[in-house]
Amino acid sequence: GPGATFDTLLAFENYPGALTDSPPLDGLTLTDAKVRGSTNFAVALGVIPGDVLRLHLDYQPDRVDRSQAARMGGRLLRVLGQIAADPRTRIGDLDVLDEAERTQVVERWNDTGLQVSARTVLDLYAQWPQRSPHAPAVRCGPEELTYGELEGRANRLARYLTRLG
Repeated sequence: GPGATFDTLLAFENYPGALTDSPPLDGLTLTDAKVRGSTNFAVALGVIPGDVLRLHLDYQPDRVDRSQAARMGGRLLRVLGQIAADPRTRIGDLDVLDEAERTQVVERWNDTGLQVSARTVLDLYAQWPQRSPHAPAVRCGPEELTYGELEGRANRLARYLTRLG
């Protein structure tokens, strides 16, 4: 929630035995016991050890919807499958995203291509002395040249260099 240091939880549930393994108390026996949990966190992953490792993903539906939780679970299974296939795999080499997610991130969200003018920087600069001849173009200490003045000096220098060959 607001101001929280973190909003996810990973819990490795390592308490010994199952609830039904508890000794009876004064003639009481617990039968058909099931535990139903909820979480205070946006997402909580419970890891339950045993003959088969079980994972339980819980989430707050007002903060994470069912499809988001399913995608998180799918990513976790994808990563764990890669690690199980080759435990020497480096973390940076693990594929977290599936093909559709990768396409969305790399191609769609990253499609930042812009149409670029064929004009050169000189073409673009040449517009400014006509458009804003009295606007400041450059400053060096207290000296300032407008676009008109800079254009005039650049043209004089160009004519001088042309005369020199």
